[in-house]
Amino acid sequence: MFGVSAETQAHGGGNGEGQEIFATAMGRWLNVTELEALLTPESTPLPVSTCKPPSPPPSGTLILYDRSVTRNYKDDGYEWVKKRNSHKVREDHVKLRVGGRFRVAGCYVHCVTNATLHRRAYHLLNPETGTALNPPTSSASAQLQRSANGDAIPGRNQPSLILVHYLDTQIAALHSAKLAAEAPRSSDIASTARRGPGRRRSRSPGPRALQKQKQKAPNSNPQQQQQQQQ
Repeated sequence: MFGVSAETQAHGGGNGEGQEIFATAMGRWLNVTELEALLTPESTPLPVSTCKPPSPPPSGTLILYDRSVTRNYKDDGYEWVKKRNSHKVREDHVKLRVGGRFRVAGCYVHCVTNATLHRRAYHLLNPETGTALNPPTSSASAQLQRSANGDAIPGRNQPSLILVHYLDTQIAALHSAKLAAEAPRSSDIASTARRGPGRRRSRSPGPRALQKQKQKAPNSNPQQQQQQQQ
């Protein structure tokens, strides 16, 4: 199975939280909390892809792999910037922390033919040591946990999940601007809710209006009228 673009995922099935993350992935890079939700087997709405992309994935695409099964997931059809005097791709490695604890590791590469296109790959970290939480093994069948006496326990293997995100930052900025223009302003919504439908907000008269009203109003005191005539 192969992952699909974030645009297709956002308009497809799945729960509301998953669709929200897919739509977010079209406009920006994901934060640590969003990455952990997609990299956790019990909570991720993404299927695990078992083959490399058949064509270069478009901006906003999210693909989840098991590194122990699909080792050629980096063969995606793009030409990435290589190290100086080397045929190997230059990979910028980072470790993201929250509250001083390791959470997610990232590997960033940059496109040769499109300066605004990038690929980021993420996997979970051990919070204490900063090493991979579930490192890839030599084979998927070797992923077996062992009991206290050393016997292998089948069916309890943890996949070595890695999330790959493709994003063209120029396209992402246009997408975010479009969503911002289409979304109603919160101040307009609050004002409409206070007034209610079909009601117009009344304004109190200002100082000048009150002064004109006093000048136009007839004097109701007869004694003052007689004094003014004299």
